[in-house]
Amino acid sequence: MGERQRAIIEPVVRDLLASAGGDAILTITATNTDGEEVWVQLIEGGSLNTQYPLDDEPVKRLGILGVFGTLKVPLIEWEALNFATFDVAGIASWDVAFVIDQLFVRLLKCNDAGYQPASSLEA
Repeated sequence: MGERQRAIIEPVVRDLLASAGGDAILTITATNTDGEEVWVQLIEGGSLNTQYPLDDEPVKRLGILGVFGTLKVPLIEWEALNFATFDVAGIASWDVAFVIDQLFVRLLKCNDAGYQPASSLEA
């Protein structure tokens, strides 16, 4: 599942990752199964910032949830119940789109088949 969402997410991820020398922020939002708006941000240069509603360490938790698949994605910083930021520099846009999709489904509790991602770019 998630191919439809990844097909929406990947082109905007690819465009941002291909940019150089700026500080643009791509924000992708969706509505989860509780009716709450949730978000993930990709920052030009390769940082991935996600809403993080848990209080335990994100690398272990997201590993258990299978968010990163086989990718090795270093944690940059995090704040419990607020955000977690990872380094995705050098990772292919399709793989970054996979991670974003998995964050929405496995961490942020969006319906796998039905969630509708929306994106906005802040330059």
